[in-house]
Amino acid sequence: MIDAIIRGSLGQLGSAILDFYQANSLLVNGIILFYLLMLILGRQTHTMLKNHIKEYFLQRYGEEVQNKSNRWFKKTLEKNDLDWQALSKSSWMPIIVSPKSLMVRFKSIKNLKKIFTSEQIAALFKNQADA
Repeated sequence: MIDAIIRGSLGQLGSAILDFYQANSLLVNGIILFYLLMLILGRQTHTMLKNHIKEYFLQRYGEEVQNKSNRWFKKTLEKNDLDWQALSKSSWMPIIVSPKSLMVRFKSIKNLKKIFTSEQIAALFKNQADA
């Protein structure tokens, strides 16, 4: 009786999806768990790379980097001052996920430049200065 109520509320398409899920639940749940694992590992990669960037700027420019403007960070990155290749190799995981994103990306130089923009890097130090 409960099955009839559920299928009646789902409609024809919903019932087909429910049947597919019941027949392949192990595969579907495995895919979901694998994706969640990739999200967790990708976010850890992001945190690791973020810490490497902070460390690099603090070593290179000292504590006064916290007082620099967004414009200064933009000019510094335009000079290609950050070694993106070395940054990419600093973590073993080949994927990266931004903190508020569900999109898993490969850890290429192009994607690292999209994720770690001058504004994002400046925000790392502004948050640290406010704390």
